Amino acid sequence: MLTANDLLLSVGCKFTFAFKQNKVSGGGGIGGFGDSVIASNCPVFGFRDGGALTLRHCSPALANGTFVQYADKMVTMGATSTQGFLVSDRFGGCDFTILRYKGLIVGAHVAVESEESNQRASIAEPPKDWSTVGTWSSKPYIGRWGSGPLLAFAFFEGNCVKLVALGLGGYPPTITHAELAHTFAL
Repeated sequence: MLTANDLLLSVGCKFTFAFKQNKVSGGGGIGGFGDSVIASNCPVFGFRDGGALTLRHCSPALANGTFVQYADKMVTMGATSTQGFLVSDRFGGCDFTILRYKGLIVGAHVAVESEESNQRASIAEPPKDWSTVGTWSSKPYIGRWGSGPLLAFAFFEGNCVKLVALGLGGYPPTITHAELAHTFAL
């Protein structure tokens, strides 16, 4: 099982996406949130093997995590149980908000085009049966780590969520930064 500590010790490791990301298309929205909030679940199996960290697309039965894909001007959501992790990429000032819905933990990649954009407002007040666990903003990391790809992983350990930020550089992509960015109580 991939853990937050695996990532925190991964600076210098090669990073591999062993799946093709698809174009996310709009849908009818998620009940109570509106049309700009859509589901984007991709089951993945994440593992670290020596000097490599890999995310592979897999069947839901074999998944230990969920990849939440980015979409311009949208909020994309992916769910997992408290036994796995959530991950998303392409952070460039965007937020990663963690929510609870009944027995699920949901990650929301909030594409923030500008401070005036309405994507944050679309999830600011979740509907009944939903609650916000916490929000991480990638904006400070862009200033500190530069313009390389930035990912966020949310791990569920006990009664908390550990959010780890990863910075990538070079080709093939190598992990240049890893930091425990936030801890939220569940």
